[in-house]
Amino acid sequence: MSNEAIIEFTSEQDIQGALELYSSTGELVSTIFNGNLKGGETQVVRFNATELSSGIYICKLSAGDTVQYNRIIISK
Repeated sequence: MSNEAIIEFTSEQDIQGALELYSSTGELVSTIFNGNLKGGETQVVRFNATELSSGIYICKLSAGDTVQYNRIIISK
């Protein structure tokens, strides 16, 4: 079983972006990515979940005015 996840995302334009992980109670657990996104290029981020407990987490991707949420389940 691997404790590493690969997260990929693409922005349509050059913009500042952030990828954050929150606990099910809304607490910020980790900032996985915070930087510039180049339009049309896929950003690949490796995330190590070794220090996290099993449970449901919310992954928040912010890029300009766009915000997307995805649920991540960590099972150990």
